[in-house]
Parts: sequence; C-alpha cells; structure tokens
Amino acid sequence: MSDLSQRCLAAAARDSERPTAAAVDVLLQEAAAWGASDVHVSPESGAFRVRFRLDGVLSEVASLPRERLPLLVQRIKVLAGLLTYRSDRPQDGRINAEATPAGVELRVAVLPTLHGEKAALRLLGHAGPRRLEELDWPDHAAEALTGALRQPQGLLLFAGPAGSGKTTSIYAALRALAASGERACVTIEDPIEAALSGVDQTEVDRGAGLGFANALRALLRHDPEVLFVGEVRDAETARTAVEAGLTGHLVLTTVHAGGACEALLRLRDLGVEPYALGASLSAAFAQRLLRQACAEAGPHSGCAACRGTGYRGRLPVVEVLRPSPALREALLAGAGVGELRERARDTGWEDLATQAEALLASGRTSAAELERCLGLRVPGADAARRRSG
Repeated sequence: MSDLSQRCLAAAARDSERPTAAAVDVLLQEAAAWGASDVHVSPESGAFRVRFRLDGVLSEVASLPRERLPLLVQRIKVLAGLLTYRSDRPQDGRINAEATPAGVELRVAVLPTLHGEKAALRLLGHAGPRRLEELDWPDHAAEALTGALRQPQGLLLFAGPAGSGKTTSIYAALRALAASGERACVTIEDPIEAALSGVDQTEVDRGAGLGFANALRALLRHDPEVLFVGEVRDAETARTAVEAGLTGHLVLTTVHAGGACEALLRLRDLGVEPYALGASLSAAFAQRLLRQACAEAGPHSGCAACRGTGYRGRLPVVEVLRPSPALREALLAGAGVGELRERARDTGWEDLATQAEALLASGRTSAAELERCLGLRVPGADAARRRSG
C-alpha cells in the first residue's frame, strides 16, 4: 500500500464523524502540494485507483478499498454542488477554493462506468492565470506573441492537442490585454477555466441553445476590441471569427491541429475563404510541453525532488507562423501542408521537431519525451537509454 493510501485511511480513522471528508481533504492537499494538474479517481472490480497528473503524465499515487469509492465520490459531488442521488449520468461542477483545506479551485467531472462512478478533478491553480513572462516561451515566440498583441485587429490562432498549454497561453495574453483597461475584452469558453480580472467571460450552454457560433455573434454586439473564442469547431464559428479579425477586432482562438500550418488548413477545410484567412491572420502559434529532465537525477533515474520520475517541470516548444505574401499566395492556390511549410521556412519558421531536438541535444529533456509528445523516434536513443540505465 502506498504512503498516500495509508495517510488517507489514517485520516479517515482519526475523524470518526467525517471519515470520508477527511480522506478527500488529504487527497486534495497532496495533489496541490505535488503540483498536480488533475486528480483521477477510477473504479475497478476490487479497488479504486487515485492518479495525479504530474507534468502532463498520469501517475498512480494511491489504491483504496473498493467499498470506500461511493462515499468518496459522494463527498466530491457534495463539494461541487452536483446531484448526489444521480449516478446514472455525467455531471460537471466546480469546487470553490474556500471549500477545501487545499485552498485551490477545482473543476469536477463525474462519469458512470462499469464499476461505478469515476471522478476527474482539474486543479485550477493557486495564483490564477499566469503573466506572459511566466510562460517560459522561447525568446522568438515570446517576442512574436507580444508584438501580435499590440495589433489593433487580426486573428491569432493557437494550435495543439489537449494538454499542450493553449489555454494557459491565451489566458496570459488576455491578462496582458486587459491590464490597461483601455480595450474591452470578452470571451466565449467551454468551460471557463478561471476568472480573469477586467475580462467579460461567457460560458457555452448548449442546453440553452448557446453555442460558440451564436454566442460569438452576440458578443460582437457588445463593442469589444478583443475576443477570445474558446475553440473553432464548425464552419459558422470559423467564418465569424475570421470576419471579426478583418473588421477591427483582435480575435484569439484555438484549433485542434498538429501544427501552425495544419491550423490554417483546418480553417480552410471548415469553409473559410483562403483570401479572408490570409488577410485576417496576424500569427499562428503551435505548442507542446515536454517534461524537463530532473536537474538532480536526470531523466533515466529518479530522486526525491522529482518523486522518482526523472523529470521536474516542463519546457514549452512553440512554432510561430507569420503570414508572408508567398504564404498567402500558397493558401489562395490551395496548397497542401508540405508547400505551406516550405513557404514558412522561407521566413525563418522553425517547426516543433527541430526545437525539441535542440532541447534533447542540450540534455534538457529525453528521447522518450520527444516520442511521447511529438511521435519522434531519435536514432540511437534506445541504445543510449539502455547504456545509461
């Protein structure tokens, strides 16, 4: 039994009046102390597992008796304001920072599964949204983002899979834009991750008929200078966002795409006219977060500082694509991703793989991370790993 399992059971035994609440408090306090981004409580046939997402990777930290799961999930549902008598449907909610000793706000999702309800909790952080300088972006990317945010209008695309840091980056950008109070900033999100001072935030509610497309049209009537559209998922949202970038608004949005060039093709595939996309685009960013090799132990062993993982913290790699006349012409001509990349390289564009390989060469990450995050197989890396192990 893990040390955290023992501490949860000991806390429950000590507090006879609220044993389940005491166990949940320990789990959340530990998650915050470890710097976890998420907590997964997953039922199995004989027990239930607790996993923390640390530096982007799930790690099992506790395994508790199966009979305790219903009470533990019930406690989480009570804190999140969910319906405790419904266990047959998904539910979503929030836990306020003041409601737990962890002192951190959480987003909660509960899902019925074969062996019982699964709970996933996202820790939204102690300090709120980061500042731009706290993103640790490479210098060239940070300068490009700062310059793009100074523009009065245009489209800023942020691309990458879930967990790549897109929302963190955009929140930092919005925080910077709202700081002066001179520009009206409004958002439509699904869901709202954290409260932003000076920003009017709206959440998608499909049950009430409020999706990204019609919410975006409504937001445009509120005289904003800056718009954040949580995600472009359909043709209407894509066209409206691009048009807003052409008509005096600075529009920030995310696209699920592997890279910056692929993000442009995604919008084109959704029906955005290439000339409008080329004219509105200020910059496209694509990013990933690679685990950073532990300074004490290195990536192939572990120590107390990295909790035995070999990694501590994460390193962002960021593509920056700024439209050139040649790139716009390629878009108009219906170019594929290969040709767009060639036109981008003519402007000094550097892809994610090149940047990640440079970090590997400097010893700041590992070949395993390049494969995990980018699917890159580095020649000779397996043999080197075996020698070091």
